[in-house]
Amino acid sequence: MKETNGFIDLKARRDDIKSHALRCFDRITGLPKEIMPDVKYRTGVQVTVKQWGTARNQIFFSVYKPSEDAQFFSAEKLVRSHAHGDFASQNSQNPEEGEYAGSITVFINGVYTQVSVSGLIGEEDVAMAVLIMAYIFNLSPAEVCRHAVSHDAELPTEFGDKNHYLHHFVSWELVNQEELL
Repeated sequence: MKETNGFIDLKARRDDIKSHALRCFDRITGLPKEIMPDVKYRTGVQVTVKQWGTARNQIFFSVYKPSEDAQFFSAEKLVRSHAHGDFASQNSQNPEEGEYAGSITVFINGVYTQVSVSGLIGEEDVAMAVLIMAYIFNLSPAEVCRHAVSHDAELPTEFGDKNHYLHHFVSWELVNQEELL
């Protein structure tokens, strides 16, 4: 992992992070309908990754063709949770006002790193953000969740429900996600 003073060069890792996000999207949206009952067709997601404290260490990319709203909300979730000092955008979500969950932050190596996803339903956006963050830092998804919660992040209740399909993704303790995805 290429690091300089605690920062990861996100632009240098853009292609592999995007490839991982594509696998995450395909795995979540490819679940059988009896497991994932949401029947709304998903065209893609928008992903924003930023390390705060630098002007330009950030990446913004699409997986497939997210809606224009998803493109906007990916940035909105990131900025809103950062402005509130929250480690998850779920802490300040207000669906009536168009403010949704989907962003997660970690503080590692003295740097705040945030991943925001939009284009699925809120808890799936959060799950994808967790999986991407875990990939970036070579952590398990469960470690990312524990880290965020230790900083008062609110995560979807579905993550703690062993019968919910998202629990399988975020409770994974292994760093290598290949079996998972």
